Amino acid sequence: MALLIAHALRSKLGDDADWRVVACDRSPLAVQLARENATKLGFSEHNVCTVEADVFSDADMDGLASIVGGPFDVVVSNPPYIPRREWQALSAEVKAHEDPAALIGERDVSPATS
Repeated sequence: MALLIAHALRSKLGDDADWRVVACDRSPLAVQLARENATKLGFSEHNVCTVEADVFSDADMDGLASIVGGPFDVVVSNPPYIPRREWQALSAEVKAHEDPAALIGERDVSPATS
């Protein structure tokens, strides 16, 4: 989602305008993939910053605010949204390629075994 927003900003304002998208994920693998995709799409680190952070951690959120240098203008989120009881019913393709923590909308994100 962050790269889509960055693309829209670049299309409307250009690369040299004063805009910045800060993306965060608690998964180091997701952060690395987002960084690789931002590079492939030609975004500079000035315009797209991707960091590992947990939105439930006050310290991590303070760190994100310091990156921006003030308050955020817009916050967009794609939080986990699947109840634990539905995890087992998901297709094998989804479970094979998605981290349970990215999908299960409960704090304990280990997949249900029953």
